[in-house]
Amino acid sequence: MLDARRQWVAVLGAAKRFEPWQLELGYRLGLAVAGSGMGLITGATTGIPLAAAVGAKDQGGQVLGISPAENPREHVGHFAKPLAFHDIILYTGLGNDGRSPMIVRSAAIAIFAGGEAGTLQEFAAAWLNGTPVIGILENSGGISDRLMDISSSFKTSFGSRVVVSDQPEALIKKCLDALNSQDANDASADTEPDPAAFAVLQGLQAIRKADARP
Repeated sequence: MLDARRQWVAVLGAAKRFEPWQLELGYRLGLAVAGSGMGLITGATTGIPLAAAVGAKDQGGQVLGISPAENPREHVGHFAKPLAFHDIILYTGLGNDGRSPMIVRSAAIAIFAGGEAGTLQEFAAAWLNGTPVIGILENSGGISDRLMDISSSFKTSFGSRVVVSDQPEALIKKCLDALNSQDANDASADTEPDPAAFAVLQGLQAIRKADARP
């Protein structure tokens, strides 16, 4: 079956403390994501993720933001988050920490650049939720430069494959290659009938034939 999250890449990282060179890295990540044909997911926030959103939109891509707020007013007024450069913003009402699992569960690839405690929490969420591919942008500053050391100390695996590069474009390509490799391994499962849909289709068989609908 088609996994909808296979179409999305999440970019997570420094939202409050960042330098111009880090914003350039984020912008290049967004360009590369959109250039690959994938959609971009962010935490509907500022900093590197917003720079990635700008890059994706400049490349003609789609951007989905997952907000910690309950509504647009709280999003802008309380959390001081942007509305621009996102095609759709989902308002979760879960706060900054509560919405992290939603971001990583919605994406096939989670990219980390810069950041501090919030980025570390998002990385842990991606690891615990078994996000298919985790990408780490080396030399992007902050906690991301320590994520390989942190993950190497883990004794358990939840199914994520970790990919590393110090160039945004190369990182996106390596992540996509890793994802496609996983998809190839899972191809046999995709050919199996969906048991949840099978019973419904059986029940509709006569109706669909009589109605002649595609």
